[in-house]
Amino acid sequence: MKTVSDIERITARVSSGSANPKDLAALKNSLKTINNISEIIKSADGLDFNIPENTQITNKISSYLSDEPSASLKDENVIKNKEW
Repeated sequence: MKTVSDIERITARVSSGSANPKDLAALKNSLKTINNISEIIKSADGLDFNIPENTQITNKISSYLSDEPSASLKDENVIKNKEW
């Protein structure tokens, strides 16, 4: 479960405006892992457990955030280089 970060802490940082690019990457990776776990649970017989879908959020983060973002917004490797 190393790929699941403290989502509550990260969302608090996002809400307060103090999240850094690494926080957003950790949020994206955690949500992707939760999606994978949810699919495994849904496929198990006899388990009635529903985790809300979050693919839209992870796709949005992935579309803008660099795959290996720097820790600070002051550094260059934060936003994917897109042709506008």
